[in-house]
Amino acid sequence: LREASERRPEVRALRVKIAVLEASAKIARAGWYPTIGANGSLTYGGYKPVPFDGKTDPTGLVYNWGIGMTVSWNAFAGLYTVNAIGEADANVAALRASLDTALLGIRAEIEAARLAWNEAREKQAPARAFRKSADETLALAEGRYAAGSGSIIEVSDAQALVVTAKAGEIQAEYDALMARARLDKALGRIGGGTRED
Repeated sequence: LREASERRPEVRALRVKIAVLEASAKIARAGWYPTIGANGSLTYGGYKPVPFDGKTDPTGLVYNWGIGMTVSWNAFAGLYTVNAIGEADANVAALRASLDTALLGIRAEIEAARLAWNEAREKQAPARAFRKSADETLALAEGRYAAGSGSIIEVSDAQALVVTAKAGEIQAEYDALMARARLDKALGRIGGGTRED
């Protein structure tokens, strides 16, 4: 389950959405705090005041500077902040519940795929044994026919049995491969739809 929860795209998407909503909850909680700002400026311009002696300063320009700070706190946004925090927390809780539901679904999918894979693998050995038996039956039928004690119908039936056995063996192999592919998909190893896969 850990492997699937790290690889499955729907789980990764839900985790990213939860992180985004948790960040929005932090932003909503920031409504309780004041906003602080600072600014400063330095300019070179303006004129020096003219002295009382009537003489003007030839340079004329001076440095001017200023600094400032603001603090604001919206005391009347209390209900908005409370509601925004409640909404953000509810959204996070809803997405966490969706994540839990997705993980339970993935667990069920993994277990079903694992059982199907084990069942398909268990069917392979009997299919191989049936094919081996059919091959031996065909060899015996051909030997009896060659010796003159068997009929062509017996050989034909044995050939049909070999074809059926081969088809059963191929089907068992196919079922095992498909079950393994479903298990790999359930574990998020294939079909994740991302460039990493």
